[in-house]
Amino acid sequence: MRIVKFIRTYLDQLWERRFSDTKVEQLQKLYVGKGRGDSIICYRRKLRKGYIFLGCTVLLLLPLAVLLGRGNGQITGQNEIRRQDPGGTADTVKLEASIAGNKQEIEVAVSPRSYTAEELQAQFSLVKQYIQKAYLGTNDSPEHITHNLRLDITVPDSAVCIEWQLDAMHLIEADGTIHWEQIEDETAVEIVAILTYGEERQELPLALTLYPPRRSGEEQLWLDWEKQQRELAEQTKTDAFMKLPKEIDGQIVTYYEPQKPLWLYILFAGDIGVLMIPLILDSRMRQGLRRREKELVLDYPEILERYILLIGAGMTIKGAWMRIASEYLSMRDRRKRSYRFVYEEMLVTMREMESGMSEGRAYELFGRRIGILSYMRFSTLLVQNLRKGSDDLLRLLEYEAVDAFRERKEQAKVLGEEAGTKLLMPMMLMLMIVLVMIVYAAFRSM
Repeated sequence: MRIVKFIRTYLDQLWERRFSDTKVEQLQKLYVGKGRGDSIICYRRKLRKGYIFLGCTVLLLLPLAVLLGRGNGQITGQNEIRRQDPGGTADTVKLEASIAGNKQEIEVAVSPRSYTAEELQAQFSLVKQYIQKAYLGTNDSPEHITHNLRLDITVPDSAVCIEWQLDAMHLIEADGTIHWEQIEDETAVEIVAILTYGEERQELPLALTLYPPRRSGEEQLWLDWEKQQRELAEQTKTDAFMKLPKEIDGQIVTYYEPQKPLWLYILFAGDIGVLMIPLILDSRMRQGLRRREKELVLDYPEILERYILLIGAGMTIKGAWMRIASEYLSMRDRRKRSYRFVYEEMLVTMREMESGMSEGRAYELFGRRIGILSYMRFSTLLVQNLRKGSDDLLRLLEYEAVDAFRERKEQAKVLGEEAGTKLLMPMMLMLMIVLVMIVYAAFRSM
């Protein structure tokens, strides 16, 4: 509980430092009519919702990641790996084996189940396996063989077949694997490549000199495992399961499929999300401020026009203000009008005057809250009229309306240019689609 309390206190302090006066002022512009504390609470609610959504997503994905990270269940409880049916493809199973606490990643080549004698006679004309090998493999010279050979049984793009006559000591398997555990000193062997094509036959003797590799105790242990695994694979080649060695040199061998740590990626993505959510909210807040400014600029001529109409009809400055704000409030409550920032600010000013604030002070605060030059001029005209009692208010407002409509035309041109720029990419994509259709039709007609 103390840790949770400490983390909560730390986050509260972090959030308090995060909210500078400039940011609070921006939040108050988006949440019209709310004070500093309420604006911060609204922002924290969105931040908290983002974290809750992220946490729920991570919790839902973690069990799925654990399940997907498990093996495919290819190993049975009897140290066996299921083979594919005859005619299937060879597979390599990646395992992790442990002998006396010594763990190592291994790859077991699992070939498909071989046919029985009866099956082989029925399928012999249909099944041919092609294996491409290289003679020396990774060895540099036949006089110094230290790695397994790669013996081809077919030649690419050729009808010549190759059969291998192996050494008499059975040190080399048909696939080029060398039994290094049987080589203790420099050993000279000879293998013969028999090239056949129809009735034609040629022999190519190859002299090799095998050198035993230097092995540690651990390497010898795994060589013994490989030898026993090959023997078991040969013994069970007609069975549905290929057995794996259970014991090597008196040491029990345990097998398990490697786990895929997908849950780590989910947690990492969650950490990235925790860092990104505040940045996303700040980006959306900046977008909201830009949208608010554009909306206020577009609504300014409408406000002036309505104000001029009401003042010209004989209403007072306060009466006209109350009338415009009340009509907006009534239409908004009946959902006949959407949320507009300028009218919400007028509602705030109306409530301030109803609570006892002077008209001049309320109009000044209205201009400061909006922070746009045109609205500041409008509030200044109203305040000057209240202080000096000028009769030229209607004429000054008409002049201001003419300038406002001119600015709105310029703003409309800018918005039109921005819309044209945004449509440029879809138009290019449509042009490319049309060109592809024309080229395709031209090739079809050829």
